[in-house]
Amino acid sequence: MFRETSSILREELAIFREEPVILREESVMFRETSSMFREESAMFRETPVMQRDGLPVPRVRSMA
Repeated sequence: MFRETSSILREELAIFREEPVILREESVMFRETSSMFREESAMFRETPVMQRDGLPVPRVRSMA
């Protein structure tokens, strides 16, 4: 019983030690995704709106 509990605790401790590494990796991935989203958003803003006949129409900037 004690040996099983000890083994389980060792496994949980190993997982606990890995969690900060996993969180750092997820944080990096989140920053990269956020950066990609900003780039795509900027490209989208620069792309002119298309009319039904396919001709580009200048985008009117909002006064926000």
